[in-house]
Amino acid sequence: MIRWIASVVLFTGLFIGIGQPVAADDPVSQREPGSMKLLVPAYFYPAGDGLKAWNRLIDSYDPRNNVGIVAIANINSGNVGTTIDASYADVIGRAAKKGITVIGYITSDYANAHGVAPLATAKTNVTNWFSLYPELHGIFIDEQSSDAAPIASYYGPLRTHINSVKANAFVIGNPGNNCVEDFIIKRPMGPIMDVIIIHENNETRLAYEGVMPAAWMSTWPSSRFAMLVHTSPTFVRQLRLAKQRRTGYVYVTDAVGPPPDTIHPWGTLPTWWDDEIQMIGAMNDPG
Repeated sequence: MIRWIASVVLFTGLFIGIGQPVAADDPVSQREPGSMKLLVPAYFYPAGDGLKAWNRLIDSYDPRNNVGIVAIANINSGNVGTTIDASYADVIGRAAKKGITVIGYITSDYANAHGVAPLATAKTNVTNWFSLYPELHGIFIDEQSSDAAPIASYYGPLRTHINSVKANAFVIGNPGNNCVEDFIIKRPMGPIMDVIIIHENNETRLAYEGVMPAAWMSTWPSSRFAMLVHTSPTFVRQLRLAKQRRTGYVYVTDAVGPPPDTIHPWGTLPTWWDDEIQMIGAMNDPG
């Protein structure tokens, strides 16, 4: 995922997934009804065009469309501080009241690999998110490690802290590619991540169809996995493939990035926003 710090956009890199493809006639997918939801990196400040984007996102939610929406709010790359931003409080509150699931962004810096996110800092940011914006439903953990080594020392304690601050918090982790199964297995406190993003990339540099899910993912429900695609000329092919691969949370945008491209890919809604909602609704329709 891309971190946003004082209006400077930092690209976290390209990820290449490994593993085996899931067959379209996979018996797990046949017996699992499931439904797709939109996972929207809403990294636009709620003022000017950014407020228009937030308003459009909020107004788009309608239970009759059969499309759930999860919106990721990002304030200063998760370093939210101790003061309420009234603009964010407004859109988070309105979105939650409308029925949208809103989660707050933090980075884990791959278990503080570069000294950006010590565990204590990550915990503080979690506490501040829920303290300042109590309507939040959960936390989005960006730059998640793909291997199990930091679970005991970093991600496990972080999830325990999240649970202590917000009961039944919804937690999404973003390694950006395939990761080990350990992150979603059941533990006494629950899984480390409720959902993991198994693909996040620029479609023109690493196409979604060319990156296969790991074989172990075929034994889990679609509600545990997500994908994010930007700089894409279409959304139709990717959404169909995501459904075939049993990926429950999706987002495809034609906004381009990362720098030195001209537009932050998560800084606006896609031009086909309404059409993407309509297609997901149609795919979710049991009739």
